[in-house]
Amino acid sequence: MIETRLLQYFLAIAEEQSITRAANYLHITQPALSRQMMDLEE
Repeated sequence: MIETRLLQYFLAIAEEQSITRAANYLHITQPALSRQMMDLEE
């Protein structure tokens, strides 16, 4: 089951069109956001 948080992260990346800007918007680090997206891909 996909966590709502992961979908929110994915949506933020899509809206910001940048993983770095999305990480800033979400107040998390870019590497942490990248790891979360790798988990979502799996």
